[in-house]
Amino acid sequence: MIDKKKIGWVWPGAAFNGPFQAGVAKFFEERGFTFDFNVASSVGILNACILNARGGGAEKLCQFWRTAYFWHFFNPAWKDWLKNRRYDSLC
Repeated sequence: MIDKKKIGWVWPGAAFNGPFQAGVAKFFEERGFTFDFNVASSVGILNACILNARGGGAEKLCQFWRTAYFWHFFNPAWKDWLKNRRYDSLC
């Protein structure tokens, strides 16, 4: 018998969904809604990582998308991220 249902968030891919998902995450966080698990692909993985990282959250996720430009994803900053594994090095 299940006492409590689990609620998960499916973070789909496609670059356009990135900023949209950030706004939705902020909406849920402001209302105190939490998810028991996340399932993600593509840009959804990036969003889920920033949202669930230590020191992360919906505001950090929104801040990331406010300052992100397409060339950031083709920039040598990825090399720095691969070296130190900190999501804030992407910003």
